[in-house]
Amino acid sequence: RRQNREWTIAHNAVVTRAEGVHALARAAMDQPGSWAEGVVAVACPGGGLEADFDVEGLTPRDGEAHVGRLTFVVDETATDTQLGVALGMPRDLDGDGLISNPDVRATARILPVIARARWKGVRGDAQIAHPFVAIGH
Repeated sequence: RRQNREWTIAHNAVVTRAEGVHALARAAMDQPGSWAEGVVAVACPGGGLEADFDVEGLTPRDGEAHVGRLTFVVDETATDTQLGVALGMPRDLDGDGLISNPDVRATARILPVIARARWKGVRGDAQIAHPFVAIGH
């Protein structure tokens, strides 16, 4: 039961983060400047492409400060194998017909994101990943 509870907490945490990114993506469409830059800037206030988060009820793995991490993929050349999830990568994220741009923040119309939770569970280390795509119209 405790293991099921952990998985439910982790699943709810990553889905909640995904819903938050979708809300940011909708709101950023009305803002001046690049859509993807706006989404990433709000979600990752430190200026990078990742943002850590805590999950109440779960303990971070040994050596890690947080349970959750939100990762934005802006490199069209990244592969699903490199990312460790199925997102259909590499992929044209900015609609220019090419998959060669290593940073599409300024031009992206599609923004792949990975929400992960990694925790120290009742049966050892556990993790869940929720890959998804935010779309700017």
